[in-house]
Amino acid sequence: MGVLIEGARIFLVPADEPRIEGFAESASEFFPKGYRSSLTFVRDASGTVVRVVLHIRYRDIPLEKAR
Repeated sequence: MGVLIEGARIFLVPADEPRIEGFAESASEFFPKGYRSSLTFVRDASGTVVRVVLHIRYRDIPLEKAR
């Protein structure tokens, strides 16, 4: 599972499947319509995103940042 940011839009990118647009619930929480999952962007004290956590099927899955 990946996360893609294009301008002001955010997408979940499942392996070998079409991307799914995410919508803001708050400044750090996003959800895809029609799916039981969400994303949390975790920030440090300076406001930099240090981790993204995918919440799906009652699991919290940290996603690594691609360089």
